[in-house]
Amino acid sequence: MEAASSFRIPFGRLNFLMFGFFPFYYLEHPDSHEIRLLDGRSYALAGLLASFFVLKRAGLEAFLKAALINIAIVLVALVSILVSPFLPGLFKLVGVVGVPVVLALLQSRLMVKAVRRHFAREGWIVMRL
Repeated sequence: MEAASSFRIPFGRLNFLMFGFFPFYYLEHPDSHEIRLLDGRSYALAGLLASFFVLKRAGLEAFLKAALINIAIVLVALVSILVSPFLPGLFKLVGVVGVPVVLALLQSRLMVKAVRRHFAREGWIVMRL
């Protein structure tokens, strides 16, 4: 556990988004001391690959729950895009671009959270960096 507390993020000072909305996690297996990181790259992959990121990192059990979340987010994005032509002015841009981008950010956070919870249930030590 001492090694985990002395671990430092090599990026220097990160902005609010990385520390606030996208926290980094350090995962360590208590027996084998295998270490995994959930960092900015994990959030980017989770935003793009969604539930398939969870399948690769956490397995089938976590994938099923993540797939349901992913389907719900895709449906909300689809409704936003389909409704946007009927909106006035700049609301069209918000419906086509803004809402899907925000949903992708939310999706990345939820997928990383699913992976983190899976490892915590498996007995791994999870630390927020």
